[in-house]
Amino acid sequence: MSSKYSLQQNILKTNNADYNNEEEKRKKEEQFLHIPMYDLLMEEKIGSGGFADVYRGTWLSRDQQVAIKLVRINPVPDSVKQDFLNELSIMYRIRYDHVLTVFGACIESNYCALITEYMPLRSLFDVLQKKEPILTWSDRWMIALQMVKSINYLHMLQPPILHRDIKSMNFLLAEGKDGFIVKVGDFGLSEIKNKSLKQCRIPPTESIGTLQWKAPELLELGEYTVKSDIYSLGIVFWELATGCIPFDDVNEESVIRTSVLAGERLEIPQNVPGEFCSIIISSWSHNPDQRPTCSELIKIIKKVILSTVALAAPPLPKKQASVKQRLLRSVLLEIAIATGPDDHRAVVLESFKHDIRHLGRPANGTLFS
Repeated sequence: MSSKYSLQQNILKTNNADYNNEEEKRKKEEQFLHIPMYDLLMEEKIGSGGFADVYRGTWLSRDQQVAIKLVRINPVPDSVKQDFLNELSIMYRIRYDHVLTVFGACIESNYCALITEYMPLRSLFDVLQKKEPILTWSDRWMIALQMVKSINYLHMLQPPILHRDIKSMNFLLAEGKDGFIVKVGDFGLSEIKNKSLKQCRIPPTESIGTLQWKAPELLELGEYTVKSDIYSLGIVFWELATGCIPFDDVNEESVIRTSVLAGERLEIPQNVPGEFCSIIISSWSHNPDQRPTCSELIKIIKKVILSTVALAAPPLPKKQASVKQRLLRSVLLEIAIATGPDDHRAVVLESFKHDIRHLGRPANGTLFS
């Protein structure tokens, strides 16, 4: 075979590879909506993380309030754009009540921005640190349930999506007509985060999965699994119960690592209900095999809500129940039928029938959809 022929074949292969790469990129780009920068108005900076700044803004052509997550890399390398396309194509297809909706993206020469729905209360971290609005234990149980359902949805996809960076900053809140609405965000951007952190010269210890929420197996450079996400959920449950920042009084990262690897955990105050203590402790178990799955956590939380709220609730006064109370009754009936033992179902059903007779049909909707 002549060297000339070999050279021609190599050139042909290179051209084919370039064509295939461009074709693959084009297909990825068709899987989400492009939103040009001129169609976005950035109004207020509302957050800043290791790899991006977040702005409240307006999607002008739709007159839609949005959150604009602007990746902090400038200029944007082709490799980062490709990673952005790959991961965005997955995120854009996900539509679920407790997962932040991605409207589209702006990918231009000097911009990589993710456009999502705007959650007015911002993050769970913000709510807990501002102590506004004040959360009751009923609120906390319902927030915990929605958090777990969001991660469960990701884990149940085929193939499963691991969040890899679960923390209170990545659960977003809004107030609905009948309680808080919780959605998870910031999943699926691990490669973008890593490359941004490297470009910004952030130390390796600051890599994906913020240290305070990182599972012990990851501190030993072990494999990331769904149970690593569960450990991080356990730390967020602790935040939800205490309103505190994990390891806030520890200045040295090495101290946190040594403590977690030794099996030591954050102190749980005595005023935290026993059932909530249980889900915290089981979720942050040192052995990943001893941590519950999201499906198991959902069942546990629903049963606690049923036993502590439904069975303790007195009959509602005739003509005086609010829409929220009636909705809660219908929700608790749903939980009882789905998860409760026979005696629980009977009690809640009888209470529900009482409300039907005296109040009319309950409001449509559910807090746990």
